[in-house]
Amino acid sequence: MQNNEQWLDIMRDDVWWPAIEKCDRLLNHVIPGYKILQIKEKFGGLRYYIEYPEGVVYDDAVAQIAGAIIDSAEREAMSLSGYYASIEYIKKEDMFKDGD
Repeated sequence: MQNNEQWLDIMRDDVWWPAIEKCDRLLNHVIPGYKILQIKEKFGGLRYYIEYPEGVVYDDAVAQIAGAIIDSAEREAMSLSGYYASIEYIKKEDMFKDGD
């Protein structure tokens, strides 16, 4: 099983890296010692799964904050994906222009 640093190293060159790094930083403030279970692409979007540290119980407010941080990162990743997909599309279109 991978630890947080291994997950982050795997994702460092990904288009979603800004959203992932921000999510990790914010979650560490809210849930020190949290564990990344999985970071993956699902249906074209980022999915970020975590686990609370063993033996630590957080109240609903902390769970809601963590959920909001993850939701925000997943939405940001979608905008990054769309942005880079648009750039890639423009580059491909430029390849087929006549007379330049």
